[in-house]
Amino acid sequence: TEFIGQFGATFQQSGVQIKSIGMILGLSALLTAVGQVLGPLLAGIMGDATGNYMLGFTVLALIAGAGSALFWFAKPPPLPVKVS
Repeated sequence: TEFIGQFGATFQQSGVQIKSIGMILGLSALLTAVGQVLGPLLAGIMGDATGNYMLGFTVLALIAGAGSALFWFAKPPPLPVKVS
């Protein structure tokens, strides 16, 4: 079967196996949800402690930048071996 969706072409080009897509999307959604909960909480705590939100937003921007750097340096998965 063919994976159809917004990520289909990206996964196909990167060599991700169909059986891995559920795990990849699940972990991605989990990390996104954690960030959506903790990000505003962290910014609010820092805003209350310092009187403005500059430190909180700066810290969150640095965390986002570090996450982007990790993706930049990530190695692609090995290509699947075709059995003939």
